[in-house]
Amino acid sequence: MATFTVTTAFDEAFGGFETVASPDNSGLSLREALGLAQDGDTITFAQSLQGSTITLTEGILRFDQAETLTIIGDVTLDAAGRHGVIDMDAGTLTLEGLTLSGGAATDGAGINQSGGALTLVNGTISGNTATGNGGGVWMTGGSATLVNTTVDGNTAGDDGGGLGLSGGGAALA
Repeated sequence: MATFTVTTAFDEAFGGFETVASPDNSGLSLREALGLAQDGDTITFAQSLQGSTITLTEGILRFDQAETLTIIGDVTLDAAGRHGVIDMDAGTLTLEGLTLSGGAATDGAGINQSGGALTLVNGTISGNTATGNGGGVWMTGGSATLVNTTVDGNTAGDDGGGLGLSGGGAALA
């Protein structure tokens, strides 16, 4: 199990040829760290990024591999109204200390979860807007555990401005 430390707030795509010793541009981005991470790895943020915002200019963050990842840091992931923040349909993902905001999508603007196991600890999901369901979180499958996490200030055109559940298999603890 390795730990990758994100050193830039620049949202650059993972090209598949980066290494921790030689990331693109100005440092290791969150997407590069996600591309390098293997099952059981942890991603943290450099002290200089604590309290900062990473604007997701390269699109939604997709978690679709059957692996376990942990992401820890006092960082805001902001989709800036362009798309959702996180799409999850497989694996086990733990987010500690993160804020997910600025998501815009039909369903699940902050988190759109159709599978996998998600745990949010000491986090915030706010300022996300869905034209359909689940402005903050929309679950159609999988499980989610929220521990000391605030879900507030999200909107949806239909059901679940903060949180919406639909279909078999969706569970919230």
